Amino acid sequence: MKARKIMHAYLVVLYRQEFDESVAFTVILEHAKPSDVIFVYDNSPLPRKNVPEDQRIQYIHDSQNSGLAVAYNYVANECIAKNIQWLTIFDQDTQIPLNFFITIEQAISNSHATCIVPKVILGNNEPLSPFFIEDRLFIRTHVGSNKTLAAINSGVTVDLTKLKQIGSSIFDNSFPLDFLDYSFFLNLARHQCEINQMGSTIIQDLSVTNFKTMSFKRFQSFVLAESRFVNLYYPERKREYHVRVVLRAIKAMLKGTQRDKVELMWRVGFGGRN
Repeated sequence: MKARKIMHAYLVVLYRQEFDESVAFTVILEHAKPSDVIFVYDNSPLPRKNVPEDQRIQYIHDSQNSGLAVAYNYVANECIAKNIQWLTIFDQDTQIPLNFFITIEQAISNSHATCIVPKVILGNNEPLSPFFIEDRLFIRTHVGSNKTLAAINSGVTVDLTKLKQIGSSIFDNSFPLDFLDYSFFLNLARHQCEINQMGSTIIQDLSVTNFKTMSFKRFQSFVLAESRFVNLYYPERKREYHVRVVLRAIKAMLKGTQRDKVELMWRVGFGGRN
C-alpha cells in the first residue's frame, strides 16, 4: 500500500522588508521541497512589487497590520482548506540552519505530536526557547505545581489536523502580537497535547530582550500584554508577578533604561495598570 503523502507548508510574516532582505524567506525558498507551499503574509503598509515567480509561493498582503494571530489563523485556515497537515512558522529575520529542513521532514514523518519546536538561541548564544511559562513570569514555582512548556512562535511546526479539533481559532486573537506564544502553548497544555523538541537550533533576533533599544510604544505593548496575560490565566499569582515586575524595574533603572519605561514597570508592579 502506498504511503500517504504528508503535506507541509511554511509561513513567513513580513513587515517593511523585501523578499530578498528576509533571511528566513531566502533560505526557505532555496531549500523547501517542490511539493511544499510557502505562504508569505505581508503586514507592510504597501504590497511588495517583486514577488518571486515560484508556484510554491502564496502571497497575502494586509495593509492594516492586523497582527500575528490574524496572520497565523488566516494561513492555518488556508492550509486546512487545502488538506495541508503541517505548518511551520517563521519570523522574517530568523536564521535557519540548512539541517532544519531535513530534520523537520524526518520529525513530521514519524511524529504523533501536535507541535514540534526547535531550540532557539540569540545571536550571543544565549538560550531563548523552549522555556517554562511560569519561570518567565514569577519569582518561584510552587512546590508540586506543574510547569507549562512553551516556545517562541518562530520555528514552531504544528499539526493542523489535531489543532482544529481543540478550538475555533487556533491562535488567540486577543493576543495579536505579544504573548500569543504563551497563550497558544497554555492552550496546548490544557488539552494535554504532545510537544516534541527537534534536533535543530535556529537563531532569533528578539527585540523584547533589550528594553533600552525598544521604542516606548513597543515596550508598552509588551508590558501591558504580559500583565493582561497574568490577569487572565494566573489571577491567583498576581502578587508574585508584581514582585517580579518591581525587581525588573529596579534592574532596568540600574542599567540606565529610559525613565518612561521604568515608570511604566513601577505602575504595573504596584498594580496600577492591570
